[in-house]
Amino acid sequence: LAAMLGASGYVLPRESWLLGFYSPVTRAWEFAAGAVLALYATRIHVLSRRFAGALAVAGVALLAVSLFVIDGNATFPGPLTLLPVLGTMSLILAGEDSANPVVQLLSAPTMVRVGDWSYSIYLWHWPLIVIASLRWPDYPWVAPAAAVLSLVPALASYRWVEAPIRAYTPATKL
Repeated sequence: LAAMLGASGYVLPRESWLLGFYSPVTRAWEFAAGAVLALYATRIHVLSRRFAGALAVAGVALLAVSLFVIDGNATFPGPLTLLPVLGTMSLILAGEDSANPVVQLLSAPTMVRVGDWSYSIYLWHWPLIVIASLRWPDYPWVAPAAAVLSLVPALASYRWVEAPIRAYTPATKL
């Protein structure tokens, strides 16, 4: 409800951040969708390989459509947020069938490695793009170059921050 209010242009006086992109109020339903899927995924069994294949294709299609439909002009979070959320949920459910070609592609070692790195890339790419674009606004190649260059600190932080923290147990020392 909060995401739809924000998407429709409703503004809370003195508390406009509550309906914005980074607000946990407008994004909570996305986490809830993932949590429900995680809690019930072991109880939800894809009925057939054909259905799993259809889920995988639908998931890829929803994610691909979201790449083209959600742009700087789209209100996000808003109704279009359903595209990547439902696409991701479909792919997760389709993953139950390991013989599925989409699942095999996404389970390939290279794809898994990129998935491992994705959070670090997510954290680093946007600040570098924004800073570079503000510093050199007249050069259209700056944003894509900053995105590529952001891989350096992203992979470094993955290697020396994220991976050691994930591997940490009380019996080990950082």
